Amino acid sequence: MTNTERTERTERMKDRKFGIEIEVERISRSGAAGAVARALTAAGIADVSEGGERVYSALGTWNVVHDGSLNSGCEVVSPPMTYRDSINALQEVVRELRRAGAKVESSCGVHVHVSTEGLDARNVANLAKMIFSKQQVIRRALNVSDRRWGHYTAPLEQDWVRSISRARSMDSLKRAWYRTSSIQRANSHAGSRYDSSRYHGLNLHSVFYRGTAEFRFFNGTLHAGQIRAYVAFCLAAVQTAKETRGFQIRECQASDQRHEFRTFLWRNLALVGEEFAAVREHLTKNLPTRARVAA
Repeated sequence: MTNTERTERTERMKDRKFGIEIEVERISRSGAAGAVARALTAAGIADVSEGGERVYSALGTWNVVHDGSLNSGCEVVSPPMTYRDSINALQEVVRELRRAGAKVESSCGVHVHVSTEGLDARNVANLAKMIFSKQQVIRRALNVSDRRWGHYTAPLEQDWVRSISRARSMDSLKRAWYRTSSIQRANSHAGSRYDSSRYHGLNLHSVFYRGTAEFRFFNGTLHAGQIRAYVAFCLAAVQTAKETRGFQIRECQASDQRHEFRTFLWRNLALVGEEFAAVREHLTKNLPTRARVAA
């Protein structure tokens, strides 16, 4: 693939819908809603108004909701948006939440939902293979804690991914994800909002429940650049899964993890050029080089 072809893919990526859930502490729901409203207004978004813990705007409705996993905070849930139209406004929301006093603690996370519109079963299986192949590097790159890795954002298992990779229809993919031979049982799982299979770094339960692939790897953050990097990564992964083939069911064991992951971001995910330089840096800065591994 040439750089021109990669650039064309990122342009298509920018029009794919995504949504984000940002967990924060030490701020009330009304305080967070006010911060969202101020941020959207400052970003030039039209028709901004508040209604309780909801913020209405031309982008759609933002909801600030209770989250039982948090101590004294809330979860800010965006409407479906596109990178092209909304990434700057989203970054301003993050900055305004921080200015309003919101904090992130070890209990907080960031979840990104990406629309799987236009993807068939093979495309979704390809996404699972891709993420499986890089999940150990992703864990190191994002500093995912043992607590989160062990429960809330668990890794995919190789045999499970092999089963998923054989799916040729959405029904067979559904059976593989829920590990059942019964489509009736699989449909029962798919219709449950809180099915336990969702607690994985890549959550495909969301594909069947709401038409999105959910990425749950990310620790809580109120750094606008990191949020942008997380969104770009997820969008690029889904777009790449739709447009390419060939990911092997084998976890990366590279000695120079930083170089290997940067190459993946550039060559496979098409996050090329100056526009995504900061994205690549945010996603690889925690990874050791070969020299550091040897040391």
